[in-house]
Amino acid sequence: MKSDLFLPILIIALSVPLILELIPRNWFYGLRTRRTLSSDENWYPANRVGGVALAIAGAIWFVAELTLPRTYVTPIGLLAVLLAAITAVALSTRFPEP
Repeated sequence: MKSDLFLPILIIALSVPLILELIPRNWFYGLRTRRTLSSDENWYPANRVGGVALAIAGAIWFVAELTLPRTYVTPIGLLAVLLAAITAVALSTRFPEP
């Protein structure tokens, strides 16, 4: 396996517990905003969405690693992760205020 695949695989692996709602509210891992930390009713759905977005970003980076020239891979991967984070935070605003 190419060592360059480590980061996309790690990103995908870190997103799985969020998607499966296995991570309780905490200050270290997950989508931590005032709204998501206010209740479990906000935490789990927001982190599921964030986990899916992160998994998609990891998959995009993985495919880029296998198919594109080296010059483009890291920028595309980082952009995918950034867009996943922005999407997750934006969608978390749909939950009620604390």
